[in-house]
Amino acid sequence: MHGLQQPYGNAMKLNEKKVISSILMSKLNPQPRYFNILLILVLTCLAPLALAVNDDVSNYRVDKGDKFDVYVLNEEDLSVTVEVNDEGTIFFPLLGEVRVHGMTPNQIEKEITRKLKGPYLVKPVVSVTMNSYREFFIGVQSRSLAGTNINPA
Repeated sequence: MHGLQQPYGNAMKLNEKKVISSILMSKLNPQPRYFNILLILVLTCLAPLALAVNDDVSNYRVDKGDKFDVYVLNEEDLSVTVEVNDEGTIFFPLLGEVRVHGMTPNQIEKEITRKLKGPYLVKPVVSVTMNSYREFFIGVQSRSLAGTNINPA
């Protein structure tokens, strides 16, 4: 009997080790059954807030001192950060000065796309993202004048 082995003896021990290992791992790293449901609920509740913030930014009209990123898909040389100057314009590669005063980020995207299409690119894809906002100063009539910075977003 000493020299005889049971058929599949080593395979059984290997399977037993896998079962024991998976049981131990599930005990050491428990994942609550409802974690995925909770995560979905939280993300569902936060989605309207993200849309509201995006809507506020899309209605924002740029003016001097605002900085934003212009990204042109697959065109690294045309993807730049720009600042609106005192005249309400930006300097954009290939296009030179582009008037953006009073425009929303979405309108700026369309304007730059329109100007790039044809002479420079076949089908440009442009996105504009606000980088930093101009400073707002509000003066209050009192014995001493004071001002404060307000971020509109």
